[in-house]
Amino acid sequence: YHLYHRSASDGYFLVRRGDGFLITATKTYKDGLDLRRISWVTGYDRVRNAIQYVGDFLPSSDAVEAAVLLERRADVTAVIHTHASDRWTRNAAYAEWCRVPEMPYGEPALGDVLSEQITGEGEGFVIMEEHGEVFWGRGPAADTRLLDFLAGCCERSGPRKQDGLPGKAL
Repeated sequence: YHLYHRSASDGYFLVRRGDGFLITATKTYKDGLDLRRISWVTGYDRVRNAIQYVGDFLPSSDAVEAAVLLERRADVTAVIHTHASDRWTRNAAYAEWCRVPEMPYGEPALGDVLSEQITGEGEGFVIMEEHGEVFWGRGPAADTRLLDFLAGCCERSGPRKQDGLPGKAL
């Protein structure tokens, strides 16, 4: 869906598995995804600010806020982070959409704020000011439903403030 504005390596895909989560590695191209570039994050130590992972490649630079988000929101089982700025972040039709203020990425504080923005039930998304979008899904088969939800969002010309999705600026 061309969900990036600079490079197909922007953003990440994430699926919760067991006590950890699978996430695309830093600088992983999502078009023609190489499955060897998926890391399994097995833990995050907030005091030491250290990610524990298994895999040949360093997890996404957003893995810290993703770990915090998943720790605080046990109901979230899949996340897609895009950089489709023209489609959502910088689209005037989404000017009033729920936004996370501009914050450094790769920091636990961003995960805290993201976790607070997850409302309603099912799938949804939030815009991070000047950083892109975070789409989430909950429960069994959330990864499949999240892809369907994302496809529907790509097909719409403007925001829908229903289905339990956030709909106002912070």
